[in-house]
Amino acid sequence: MKILVDPDSVPTTLDECLGNIKQFLDAEDIKQITAYNKNPFLTEKIGAAVFLKAAWSLTDVESLLVKWFKSQYGIDDGDQISSTVLHCLYCDVKENPRKIKEFVSSLNKGKKRKKKVEKEEEE
Repeated sequence: MKILVDPDSVPTTLDECLGNIKQFLDAEDIKQITAYNKNPFLTEKIGAAVFLKAAWSLTDVESLLVKWFKSQYGIDDGDQISSTVLHCLYCDVKENPRKIKEFVSSLNKGKKRKKKVEKEEEE
């Protein structure tokens, strides 16, 4: 299963992100994605999320796409943005509701827990 994007077209909204990725999915990719019970993109440690973060400069808080995600969902972290895009891609392919706000909320809770653990380890 591959995740590719058009290098000449940097999206500025979630729907543009998904359209950019979907244009490269073939029937075999869709078949592989739908075969999973859980989102395979979010369980891998390296891969699609890291690729999207680099391809779309998701670490640049001044990019139009990062600003869009900040205004729409309150996130400007490249990992959270790429995870949200991949969550929505998986939902769309599986024909499930996206539930983006709930997904972003779960990402924020995980980030807060991680910071708390890191702070306790420093003390």
